[in-house]
Amino acid sequence: MRRTILYVVFIIILIGGSILLWQHFDNKSNRYSDISMEYNAVPVKSMIIFRIPDVGDFYQKLEGNSHINKNFKKWIHSYLLPEDLKQLEDNGKEKSLSDIIKGKQIIISFNTEGKDNIGSLTIFSIRNKTEKKNLINFFNNYSKASGHQLYKKSYDRVDIYNCTLKNRTYYFAEKKGLFLISRYHLFIENAIRQIDTKGLQDQKDFKNLTSTVSNSCDMNLFIQNNISSVFINNFFSDKFRKATSSFINFSKWTELDLSFNDTDIKMGGFSISDNEDEKYIDLFKNQDSGRFMIDKVLPYRTGLFVCLNLSDLSSFQKKYNSFLEKKEKKTYYRQKTLLTNLDKYSRKKFLSEFCKIAGREFAMVYGTVTPGEPLSNRFFVVEVNNNSKAQELFLPLLERYAILNKNSLTQERILCKNIDGNNYYIYPFPESHFPELLFGKIFSATESNYMCFYKNYIIFSNYEKDLEKYISELKEGKTLSENDNFEKFNSQMSSRSCFYSYINTFESYYLKNYYLSENITEESGGDKNSIDNFYSLGWQFMPNSGACLNNAYLKYENDNQDNASLIWKIELDSTLEKKPQFVYNHTIEGNKEILIQDNKNNLYLIDQNGKKLWKKKLSGKIIGKIHQIDIYGNKKLQYLFNTKDQICLIDRTGKTVLPFPINLKYTATNEVSVFDYDNNRNFRFFIADEKHNINVFDDKGHKIKGWNCQKTKTQVKQPVQYHKIGKLDYIFFNDSENTYILDRQGRKRISTEPFKHSNNSLQFIPGKNPAIAITDIEGKIHLQYFNKKTKILDFGMDFSSNHTFLVNSAPNGESTNYWIKDSNKLYIYNEKEELIKKTLPDYFDLTPDVMKDQMVTGLCYPDKKVYLLNSFGTVISGFPLSGDTTPGVGSFTEGSSWTNIIIGNGCTLYNYRIK
Repeated sequence: MRRTILYVVFIIILIGGSILLWQHFDNKSNRYSDISMEYNAVPVKSMIIFRIPDVGDFYQKLEGNSHINKNFKKWIHSYLLPEDLKQLEDNGKEKSLSDIIKGKQIIISFNTEGKDNIGSLTIFSIRNKTEKKNLINFFNNYSKASGHQLYKKSYDRVDIYNCTLKNRTYYFAEKKGLFLISRYHLFIENAIRQIDTKGLQDQKDFKNLTSTVSNSCDMNLFIQNNISSVFINNFFSDKFRKATSSFINFSKWTELDLSFNDTDIKMGGFSISDNEDEKYIDLFKNQDSGRFMIDKVLPYRTGLFVCLNLSDLSSFQKKYNSFLEKKEKKTYYRQKTLLTNLDKYSRKKFLSEFCKIAGREFAMVYGTVTPGEPLSNRFFVVEVNNNSKAQELFLPLLERYAILNKNSLTQERILCKNIDGNNYYIYPFPESHFPELLFGKIFSATESNYMCFYKNYIIFSNYEKDLEKYISELKEGKTLSENDNFEKFNSQMSSRSCFYSYINTFESYYLKNYYLSENITEESGGDKNSIDNFYSLGWQFMPNSGACLNNAYLKYENDNQDNASLIWKIELDSTLEKKPQFVYNHTIEGNKEILIQDNKNNLYLIDQNGKKLWKKKLSGKIIGKIHQIDIYGNKKLQYLFNTKDQICLIDRTGKTVLPFPINLKYTATNEVSVFDYDNNRNFRFFIADEKHNINVFDDKGHKIKGWNCQKTKTQVKQPVQYHKIGKLDYIFFNDSENTYILDRQGRKRISTEPFKHSNNSLQFIPGKNPAIAITDIEGKIHLQYFNKKTKILDFGMDFSSNHTFLVNSAPNGESTNYWIKDSNKLYIYNEKEELIKKTLPDYFDLTPDVMKDQMVTGLCYPDKKVYLLNSFGTVISGFPLSGDTTPGVGSFTEGSSWTNIIIGNGCTLYNYRIK
């Protein structure tokens, strides 16, 4: 994948990664003004340093069950001590470790161990020899309890102890009142030597930085940028590491004060440059911070943006040019070449002219990130002072480019939209690397193959279609400034900055596949919630008294998690015939896929990433839903379904399983049902036909000879159902007047009274007294209990014969609600009274799906709008969505906290997800 987001995503994920590494413990001292003595032992080449002011306060804050606490606790024991300190209690007479270090400040530094490994060193002070004795006794007793011994050896007249706790080896020592712990013996030796030499506390830059730390935060984080590349490389993929290597030029030191609660983390602090060596933050020293206004033209579903707010672009460009010449010569010479090409088309010094018409804000933007289209929905947005002057600069350039392509600008431009009487055209642009040319690798992830003038902005894009869709959304007012969730998030950020980056993990989840290392991806992939629950992360900086002031904010949970987010979309050969259906992928445990048929009778299997695994032409349209069975008993599942003239069985590769298909003598009137009475794979396939027969086949395609069911009075259009209650089998179905309840041989088990049935399916109600529910044509609910008793529920409403009836029943049957939708009214009852009455838009299909044990209904309207309702009949936030099929509702991964909504719209299949 192409070069990517230099400092931004990178620092963003670095901060997120550092927070995940939060492994370390706690401390919140009330005050400290001088550099703490603990820094004496910190190696001068430490990449990352954590300071926790008070271990006790920190652990007390982590005692809650919020997602932040749960996820951060996983990382605490990765480097210093195993699991929660409060579990490390001494079984002897001595004090527990948590008692000994309670109230202490802890310093944790990260350093390289070997070529690429990273290890940590933990440092805290002790008051006297008694505390030292208590600590040694604790580790000795704990080692013995684990079946190990405590060893020691002398180094530079200091005893270094070796102990094993929970199958991990730790080394510890004490020198000059500083207690040192690490999993690496070499780190302890280095710290012992460091204490007697000049260290970080003697460096002016570091000393100045520590004087800025907050005394009221939960943790301080120090980053030594110019030697942190090894640490960074552990987070990012090989392809992205070249870009992240430039982070060493961002500043010399960065310090962040971290404060957290159950739902968010706030970070603030300074970055300082090296007076002897120019850093990236020096480019902003003479820039005035500005207000963030460009959200008015960013996509509503922005996954990521990087925005520069510059008061003097010309000054910035001069500094940046000098910076590249000194620091990144390859980029410098490449930039000169790109500018020469633009000067050729423009016939003037294009960059200097561009600086005259440019406004303050420049943003690289990702819309929703989809796995199948990694380069789509990427844009570069430029504010201009005057649209007319911008066109005077760009249009002649575009005209000459068109002429070189043996065309004219009028022929090459594409009318995108007419908005308020103004035509918006899309033009091919000659330089695809224009964003990178202006701002380097930080903007290199998007290309500028196409451009459009929109009000006082120029919008560039990789693809013409993406840009056309973008302009359409702007016309409809769908911008980030109208996104309530972003506005809540943005209210926590500073109102002014020179640099503002933002990542919404909900919209950009699949970026991890491109940027993060395999280890990080595997860890997050194993528990998607660990990433999903981080809603958004923002980072700003601005010049401040010769340094750089940072402000960052991590929102852990979205306040409104029901909003649907587009994950992917794919094109099919035709419009969709039926609702998408989730099916199990037997090759990956807990993984699901989608089966969908289009109106050309093509059946598709689509994986969770939106990839079409195969397409198979069928003889006709599938009736009802698709079943999965293991016909061979080898834990491989096949798909069973029927058309009007065949019962079909195909395997996961799309191949037909013999002896299927079973050709039907008469046209089928309902969907096939499959039963395995005794769970021994002795399958029975039930299907009704136009001659009023209920046919039963075995898995060889033969009719069952022992089935003696009489013809039904009218056609059966709903599927046959089966339940075992106690020791008895019940097979039941209905036609337009009768309910049939039979045994395995087709003999009547329960006699029922005829009445005019509605067109709805029989609904099974579980529980201690199970029943079948169905409505008549007037909407009265008829309950047929399996103890042969009956009941009629009449709520006094005159429903039409076209009403829709559903039952929402708890698995134990203790609570049952009855849904009746008639015209645009939705009624929800229990057995005693009306609970809810809702007015809905006219003309819709009401079909049930189960999501998190609640009824959710997909509503498909002639105006191509799809709704979802919760079990109380309330429209879920974020809906309606565009679509012309009833949605498939489910999750691609079992146990996921996210629900996927699969919707067809024309020939396109869309995958949205909600919390």
